[in-house]
Amino acid sequence: PIGYKGTTSTYAYIARFYFWPGITYNINYYVGAYIIYKRIKHVRTGKYRLFKPLPILDQY
Repeated sequence: PIGYKGTTSTYAYIARFYFWPGITYNINYYVGAYIIYKRIKHVRTGKYRLFKPLPILDQY
């Protein structure tokens, strides 16, 4: 890929110069298999749990 742009930007860059049947599939496969993407991809959801209320502190 060109930098670490992801599938959309990589497709936009390559599509300016080349076209072949299945280009989208090939780019998705290539970017998905690229080890750097797996390392830098962030998990967008945290663990779901109930909030714990903060204790109420006395005034000074």
